[in-house]
Amino acid sequence: MNSFSINISDNDTANFLKDYLNDTLKDNFSVSLDMDGENFIINVLFLNNDKKVIDNFVYYFSNFIIDNYEKNIVDFIFDDEYFYFSENDRKYIYNIYLEFKNLSFENECLSCVEKNLKFYLYNKRCIDLDGFIYFGIYSYTKKIKSKLSESINSFVVEKEYEKFINLLKNYIESSDSKMYRIHLIYLNSNASLLDDNGNEIKLESISDNVILSDFDFSKNDYVLNTLITLSPRQIVLHLLSPEDNFIDAVMQIFTNRVKICKNCKYCKKFHDDI
Repeated sequence: MNSFSINISDNDTANFLKDYLNDTLKDNFSVSLDMDGENFIINVLFLNNDKKVIDNFVYYFSNFIIDNYEKNIVDFIFDDEYFYFSENDRKYIYNIYLEFKNLSFENECLSCVEKNLKFYLYNKRCIDLDGFIYFGIYSYTKKIKSKLSESINSFVVEKEYEKFINLLKNYIESSDSKMYRIHLIYLNSNASLLDDNGNEIKLESISDNVILSDFDFSKNDYVLNTLITLSPRQIVLHLLSPEDNFIDAVMQIFTNRVKICKNCKYCKKFHDDI
């Protein structure tokens, strides 16, 4: 193999890629930029046909494609399959997508691009960059689709959770309070409820709550159901364990009714009982 040509329609991209290849490949390569009509041709001349040299080119060019075009592919998938999402939702989902990416996923993506690029390198000796990115690396696009679908599912679940929390919040705001104050003891991720006299409050049955009856819950959710049923004017949260999803839910539903305490007679009592 002596050379490989990359056909690019955009001048800025062509110059950027030429500079990138010159900076990364350095020895054993000669990279030049020519024009063919309205198209730009990057010619990569291999001064050494050693397999390591060729693999080095494939590695850097594949990384260039992933770093500079993955977002374009994601947008292409959105336009084609998920066009009903708003621009703000797309941005939010894309951030979830970035969070879901891990080293294993990135290595698999790189392997897909390298494999397809080697086919063109050994069999075609030239490539149209835009065509290759959107239609020539199907396995890579498939992996992006799968990860994007996972991100969308997470987004939908999160939105449903927000709707559920808002439903409970509105329910609380429209309900009459059956108690003025309840003490919520949270220790080792387990919740207990006490009245102002330190007596444990009996937990309400979830089946009695129309809003929650269709869900499967743990003991802490029975606690949450009791708080919703009693709708106290004030919840003193004795936070003896780190905050988690349960505590977040309580604070989102009851908002300014929650007062956090970390050092009182109840806190001391439960700490001493550990």
